[in-house]
Amino acid sequence: MLMECLSCEAENPETAKFCSACGTALPIRCTSCGQLNRPGSRFCNQCGTGLAAKPTTPPPGIAMGQAVDSGFIPEGERKLVTALFVDIINSTGLEQDLDPEEARALLDPVLEKMIEAVHRYEGTVNQWPHDPEKAKQLLDEAGFLDSDGDGPRPRFKLSFKSTNLDLRRRIAEALKEQLRRVGIELEIRTYEWGTFFSDIKKGNFHLYSLAWVGIQDPDIYHQIFHSTSIPPNGDNRGHYSNSQLDRLLEKGRTTIDAAERKRIYAEVQRILAEDLPYIPLWWWKNVIVKTSSLQGFVPYPDGDFTALKKVSFRSPIPAK
Repeated sequence: MLMECLSCEAENPETAKFCSACGTALPIRCTSCGQLNRPGSRFCNQCGTGLAAKPTTPPPGIAMGQAVDSGFIPEGERKLVTALFVDIINSTGLEQDLDPEEARALLDPVLEKMIEAVHRYEGTVNQWPHDPEKAKQLLDEAGFLDSDGDGPRPRFKLSFKSTNLDLRRRIAEALKEQLRRVGIELEIRTYEWGTFFSDIKKGNFHLYSLAWVGIQDPDIYHQIFHSTSIPPNGDNRGHYSNSQLDRLLEKGRTTIDAAERKRIYAEVQRILAEDLPYIPLWWWKNVIVKTSSLQGFVPYPDGDFTALKKVSFRSPIPAK
């Protein structure tokens, strides 16, 4: 299950406390009725059940323990983290009641190694250039003829569901104009977040757009595209099904060898680039503006606040 940030709409693991994109405290889901409640709520505003407390102020940086607890590391990787941590403890002879700073010193190197190990991007996939004339040809061949050419009658109509945030509306308007040029009419429907996300999770939509953040392992493909991950069991909201992809995803989450995992997920990406159950629109660029006295800041590609864990400020040079 995923939790969407009410501020920036980025999707986060259900157990996360803060949005990994903007740092905002995430809603609290009632375990009795499933209602989403505002951060800091003590009781469900629908059924009155007491809620598990979530902090509303983010901690300075993200330690390994938080990364594991928040769900940013997939279940298979959590076992690896646990094994590595136990091995470190046993090899050093330290007791379980470690000082927090000592624990961080031990766990940070493990986190760094894991981050290095999960880069699985595959660039040699099918590319789909922007080609309106080719799109018209394919629509004609599929039987969706444009009976009046450049006239007002569309080939067919679709709806695009969105929240009422300005950025999401502008995305919808851009898509509407591009689809109009090939003869498809797009109706934009905006909703408040609760109604919108409820429909998306149920698969009640033609088209929609959302953002993914905080993804650190390609096992996320299983949650999004495996045929057994159709809601409510996962986030395969388009009901995509491909038996070849299923086999690869199952093999990927049980394979330990890094080179073999890379090969498996390269093939996964090639299949998805061909079938296009999702249409990736862009990768968000994070622009950094910082003071020259800030040291040790290394930005993460996804903008995660882990980048803040080693920062410090250089002491100002005394005036002469």
